[in-house]
Amino acid sequence: MDIIEHDTMAGVLVDNHGQSGPVAVMLRYDTSDPLAVGLVFGGGDQPGITWVFARDLLSAGTREVTGSGDVRVSPSSWQTTDVELRSPEGSCRVRFFTDELQDFLQRTIAVCPPGSERCRKSLERMLQGLLRPV
Repeated sequence: MDIIEHDTMAGVLVDNHGQSGPVAVMLRYDTSDPLAVGLVFGGGDQPGITWVFARDLLSAGTREVTGSGDVRVSPSSWQTTDVELRSPEGSCRVRFFTDELQDFLQRTIAVCPPGSERCRKSLERMLQGLLRPV
């Protein structure tokens, strides 16, 4: 199992309150859930808040508006990408530098290329079963 993590700072605009500012975010990929990526907010002494969504959604969103429902991703300029997160409690827009997202995505692709995710997950489950003590 491979885990890729990348710590970065992102800009955040919360709802229509006009509140904005930088926030620490960890981009996270775990081959045990190969179709997904996570955004982890906070941490340190406090438990972090994690949003998990499709890796393909993040990848496509660096080039074009994509997603519906709770997560939408879109380029906001030639060098930034917005991830809009919606919940019953409200919504926020998190702005990342596109090159950081693309570098992170390339690292995930190096360990699990698109199209191999389902096969890899089945293989990992089989190996865990073989290595489990009886």
